[in-house]
Amino acid sequence: MPGVSTTGQDADRTLAQALEVIQVGIVLDENQIAWGNCASASDDHIPNHPSPFRANEGVATIETTIAPALIGQPLTGFRRLTTLLETLRETVTISKVIPLPDEPSTGISRRDIITGFLASKEPSSPKVMTEETRIVRRLHPAILFGVSQALLTAVAMDRQLTMAEVIAEEFELARPMKAIDLQIPIVRGQTLHLSDQITSLGYKIGGSDPQKTLGPDCERLQRFVRQLRERITAADEHREITLHLDVTGGLGQIYEGDTGKILGALHGLEQAGSPGLLRVQDPLITGDLDAQITEMKQLRNYLNMRRMSLRLVAGAHIYTVDDVRAFAQARAVHMISLVMPRFGTIQEVIMAIQACQANEIGVLLEGTPLIVAVQIALSASPDILVCPPDSAAIAAINNEMARTLAWLAHKG
Repeated sequence: MPGVSTTGQDADRTLAQALEVIQVGIVLDENQIAWGNCASASDDHIPNHPSPFRANEGVATIETTIAPALIGQPLTGFRRLTTLLETLRETVTISKVIPLPDEPSTGISRRDIITGFLASKEPSSPKVMTEETRIVRRLHPAILFGVSQALLTAVAMDRQLTMAEVIAEEFELARPMKAIDLQIPIVRGQTLHLSDQITSLGYKIGGSDPQKTLGPDCERLQRFVRQLRERITAADEHREITLHLDVTGGLGQIYEGDTGKILGALHGLEQAGSPGLLRVQDPLITGDLDAQITEMKQLRNYLNMRRMSLRLVAGAHIYTVDDVRAFAQARAVHMISLVMPRFGTIQEVIMAIQACQANEIGVLLEGTPLIVAVQIALSASPDILVCPPDSAAIAAINNEMARTLAWLAHKG
């Protein structure tokens, strides 16, 4: 494997920076190139890393840190190369703004009073200083995810296997045998066309004013869920379609963290979505991971006590495999949402999926590129794969699954 390149031309690199996306290529001995896309989730605030992801910084990291480590490495295994990638570190300068104490007042002069200065004087801005600190940190997850895509593709090309086969072999997983169920996001006003593989509809509640978005006592959201369930019934969908609501902590804001009131709102949502299954992601968001686990576990216990069918999903404060293990081992939720670019390498994504499965926690997998996501999903078997709502993306995912499974069945 003689080299690692970015997109290769200045024009391409400029375009990548404008889009905050980098294409990174692994150049094989046969002059083939295996590509990967480095792009962060749009709403992420990765610890110890600037947000959003900056492509120009990523290009510098690839050229100065990753390329020297990978050039000349033999393609002897995806996991070996990925583990090497995970050990790399970079030294960066972090600027931290430190507020300074206010200077003691000198009082009001007689001249200030006579000239009217007192009445018109603007309040002074707080004084701050910037402190720069050098730190050694792990590479940005977006970079790790993109480069590991290229490594997986390179190993698959070299061994003439599908990416799903490489993952299955190196992680000692069963050969992929069946397609993965899909979830598509709901776009208000769109016509629902649900292919057989779509078993879940997702809706994310955004905005800074949950009272306005959700309504007093969550009435607007309940009405929306009820109308959506009616539309599904009218579409003559006799199979079960799950509704997945990501409320981004809105219930916790409305009820000021009162678990009893949040439980009441969840019960109302469950009734509105009846008779189908309802999942609610992050009904409240606390200040850190430990508090989030504690609050969500308490909610899950209350759901069990009331014998509710509603399922809790965790997504907030989850950025590493250790975060996933903490949630899964505590059995604080029924499902965990794994946004692949947050975790780093594909190896870490698969380990996160395995941590959930080992503790009987469901997995909702999300991320792009779609072809890579399909290959990971087929081999690691999450419960649900999230895909874009447009028909072209859905068709592409279904076709990739069908082609891969047909090929593996032929070989098997």
